[in-house]
Amino acid sequence: MTSHVALPVDKAILLVEDDPDDAELTIRALRRVGIRGPIITARTAAKAMALLRHPPADLGHDGTLLSLVLLDLNLPGPGGLGVLDAIRSDPQAAQVPIVVVTGSTSPRDRERCDENGALGILEKPVDPGALLQLLGDANVTRAAA
Repeated sequence: MTSHVALPVDKAILLVEDDPDDAELTIRALRRVGIRGPIITARTAAKAMALLRHPPADLGHDGTLLSLVLLDLNLPGPGGLGVLDAIRSDPQAAQVPIVVVTGSTSPRDRERCDENGALGILEKPVDPGALLQLLGDANVTRAAA
């Protein structure tokens, strides 16, 4: 029997991914492992930061919009590291767990993500089992009934 993992249902996952095909694959992977909450997508760093600062009204707002950010490292503009740094320096969003998703295997990229407060880094395409393990190891998830 597949175990379902529930992130807080009143909070969304923000998927920051500029490639629509990668975004769709990631969403399907999340749904396949039982994550049913809202998933908001942003294709640019600017859009991601705008969503963090001004959450959609229909999601509600209790001081923390998101349960998780899945962040592509290789975004145009300031890139994933720029977004990571901006989130970490924003008092409202600083505590949100961030998992970096990348096609890069560069050890330096991994170091920089760690230095900037990422919970972890996963290679594309996202392996939902590896994501759940990472979240579970960090005690981000809670069992669903």
